Amino acid sequence: DSSEMFLKLRARQCAGVIVDVFSWSILEVSASINNDCSLKYLGRPIRNLAGGLVSKADYTGVCAGLMNTVMALHMSEMADSGFFEDLWVSRIQTETTVSCDTDQASVVDERKKPVQLRTMGGLFVLHIIISIICILEAYIRRRHTLKFPTWKTC
Repeated sequence: DSSEMFLKLRARQCAGVIVDVFSWSILEVSASINNDCSLKYLGRPIRNLAGGLVSKADYTGVCAGLMNTVMALHMSEMADSGFFEDLWVSRIQTETTVSCDTDQASVVDERKKPVQLRTMGGLFVLHIIISIICILEAYIRRRHTLKFPTWKTC
């Protein structure tokens, strides 16, 4: 159960939770899980999966291919019309028990400052120095190879 994992996260029994996007959308606005709006979504989806796995597993070559195509067409039309988004929003609205304001949720942590040009300047200078060293080394090796060619024998 997803809520049990988040309760263990709150009790600091684990460092993070991997959960599907829809479950997080519901648990994010749940007072029992995220009552102080301190839990945040980090990272990106690991893997996006399409539906229809059951019909593909039962594929026998007779009728399932046509059925998959027809279902994909109807699901695509439903997605284009916004049906799934409306269903998603209405489900989240019915499950919402806490409201996280943007001001409260966007408290800036002083340790997480954005990268500034000055911060990146040292890295850029280091890159230039290493590039110059590599170019000089290649030039010296090239000169050395021209002065002392190696002869290959059979």
